[in-house]
Amino acid sequence: MPKPHLFIVGLLFRLKIGIAKMNTNIAVVSYNSDWPHQFNKEKQAILAHLSKENVAALHHIGSTSVPQLCAKPIVDMLYQLN
Repeated sequence: MPKPHLFIVGLLFRLKIGIAKMNTNIAVVSYNSDWPHQFNKEKQAILAHLSKENVAALHHIGSTSVPQLCAKPIVDMLYQLN
């Protein structure tokens, strides 16, 4: 019987962008065209340390994944596991 895919429905990993820190106020800012590049850089770094047998995909989700949308400067990621 094949293993079912497990979709983690929460935010397991939050990448702080720019000057945003967890203990400061975070404002909504204009879209930053560098967010997808920052996600891809972090994705590759994370996947390099995880088993390819266990991780099906790592997705860029949330408002920073939508081009031209104002957002909090935090890139959200969703792990898709086998």
